[in-house]
Amino acid sequence: MASRRSAILAAAGMTGATRAAQRLFWQRHPIQRRVSAKRLDALAGEILAAAPTDLDQLADAWRRVVPLAHRSHSAVEKLHRGTLTIVVDSAATRYVLNGLCGATILPALAKELGDCRVRRIVFRVGPIQRGKRAASEPRSRSK
Repeated sequence: MASRRSAILAAAGMTGATRAAQRLFWQRHPIQRRVSAKRLDALAGEILAAAPTDLDQLADAWRRVVPLAHRSHSAVEKLHRGTLTIVVDSAATRYVLNGLCGATILPALAKELGDCRVRRIVFRVGPIQRGKRAASEPRSRSK
């Protein structure tokens, strides 16, 4: 370790510097561990971004379960403690989906997913974020 530090100090021209100057140098010198950790974080981020998430699986199941007329007007936002939050574009869509929720959507989601992750569905009116998959879906025309 000491020879490595000496080599770094020699490369920076700090071998003859005072202890205070060397201490300041080491405070500002990038530590190799930090660089390795940054690379590891970037690699982990790439791997996690490529892997399908539970939210992707929920979104796919949601698109299969919801009636075609309301599919483009709603999107999965989050799942927290068994409560699935769906963002809808209008109060009218929220009203219709709320009516279908208990009767058809919730049991169909449980059947699609094969487990009891979703116990409750909450609808929130707001802007729908269009993802790659949502853009490929056909849009319904309103008259």
